[in-house]
Amino acid sequence: MLKKKSGNGSSKQDRTSTLALLKQKSISAEQFEEILQQRAVELAKPAKKPKTTEASSYLFFTLGEEQYAIDVSSVKEIRPLSQYAVVPCSPKPIIGVVNIRGNIICLVDVRRFFNLPERENKVASKVIVVEVGEWRLGIVADQVCGVNSIANSEISTVTEALSGIDEELTLGITKDMTVILNILSIVKDKRISSFEKN
Repeated sequence: MLKKKSGNGSSKQDRTSTLALLKQKSISAEQFEEILQQRAVELAKPAKKPKTTEASSYLFFTLGEEQYAIDVSSVKEIRPLSQYAVVPCSPKPIIGVVNIRGNIICLVDVRRFFNLPERENKVASKVIVVEVGEWRLGIVADQVCGVNSIANSEISTVTEALSGIDEELTLGITKDMTVILNILSIVKDKRISSFEKN
């Protein structure tokens, strides 16, 4: 009387033939069972996810010999800077104000935050309007270089790479010495916030 083949008959045959092969190599059935159990444990483990490097997008610009970057999410617009009004007795980082579609926006030279030397007879040609919550201001620039991503692993703290720069006003600095500005800290700086309230 013929017996009905079970669905795993093929696997049993494979296992039997594998056992025979292993016996030829002096591996016992018990050792083989242990190997199978170890492999089952390994296969049951979740697959390792590939390592990912978090990165953010920044707008790069130059001012004098220095290059800066700001988080692109805070940038509202970029405009040519043809003229602006100087405000007497304004805080050092503020060079004046500009009227943009009826909104008076103070203009900030970030170099002045870091006590860098003044540039003689040089007027910035661009203004980058940034907005964080209810705060809005214009950052002057000589040239806007474009948007690029920077991996967080490529950013070092300012204190490790450069002296003379207020660490609270920056998010860090890259290997090519691009200073990444902390826009939230800049707009909330008491020199800026006190001026905007007046």
